[in-house]
Amino acid sequence: MTNQPRPSKTNKDGSISYEYITFIRIPRSEHGKTQVWGCVNSRSRSTLGGVFYYPFWRQYCFNPTGDHVILSTGCLADIQDFISRCPIETEEVPDQNEGANHAADN
Repeated sequence: MTNQPRPSKTNKDGSISYEYITFIRIPRSEHGKTQVWGCVNSRSRSTLGGVFYYPFWRQYCFNPTGDHVILSTGCLADIQDFISRCPIETEEVPDQNEGANHAADN
């Protein structure tokens, strides 16, 4: 038994997988400034919870989906590893016309 995070890999769809759990990027709302991730069982794809930015604590947090989510120390270490890699600052949405504005300057 170990509480060290296991290696993760980024999949083609942008999800991030550990040995037993996978984090799936959830589309943001139009005004969303931070990323939200769903956490699922890698084999069954059943939902375990989500990772979101909690502004009152100014950090990303894991929120289990219900009362019956059971996690091993290894899975908890993977969740902690994933959260430690989430950006704290809000992400800016790039301006779609940004390239056109720079082209006009040349």
